[in-house]
Amino acid sequence: MLASDSFHRAFIAQAPICVLAFTAVSIILKLPPQENSHWKDKLRRIDFPGAIILVGAVLGFLLGLDRGSNVSWTIPVTIISLSVSAILFVLFVVVEVFYAAEPFAPGHIIFDRTFFSSYGCNFFSFGGWLAALFYIPLYFQAVDGVSATVAGLRLLPSILAGVSGSLFAGFVMKWTGKFYWLTVAAYSLLTLGVTTIFLFSGGATESLVPMIMGMVLSGFGNGIGVTSTLICLSK
Repeated sequence: MLASDSFHRAFIAQAPICVLAFTAVSIILKLPPQENSHWKDKLRRIDFPGAIILVGAVLGFLLGLDRGSNVSWTIPVTIISLSVSAILFVLFVVVEVFYAAEPFAPGHIIFDRTFFSSYGCNFFSFGGWLAALFYIPLYFQAVDGVSATVAGLRLLPSILAGVSGSLFAGFVMKWTGKFYWLTVAAYSLLTLGVTTIFLFSGGATESLVPMIMGMVLSGFGNGIGVTSTLICLSK
């Protein structure tokens, strides 16, 4: 699709899938009874200061990263954006811990050791794997000389592995009721997979099949880890 400049078809094709997902959730999901309190009372419970500060912090952070990576890390826009973002993140924590009546990120949750480790797993694993998914198709196009379509097709096994890993983790946790060693195994697989990709993409030699196998391992491990750490956060 991308190779024929018809990328809009890729977005249009998602419409019926989204409708199907919306319909399935509407039918299957059972929501708790709604509160009968006045809408003004509900409005007062919303942590508007925290939300506004967090949006500003994330916006400044993303703007700084964008300008820094695409233009320069030394220009005023980059420096100011990242500096303001850091200040706003600190202010957000202060507001959530000391001032918000009903914070959406309470301090006892933000700084809980178990939760914090889960945040870290999700942040670093997803960051690393998404970076790999961004550059691997570019590698295929630049080194192997394939089209964008072929490069995308080579990603399919890892994407399917990611979905399979998430489902696998759900079944295992439902069966055993445990997730610690499952999470350890998940990120061990992710590390092994990324290392394999590195070694066979020029780090040691160049070979397509081991690269795809490494992508499958990485996708499967990341799929497991995302699910298990989310379950950890719900405990």
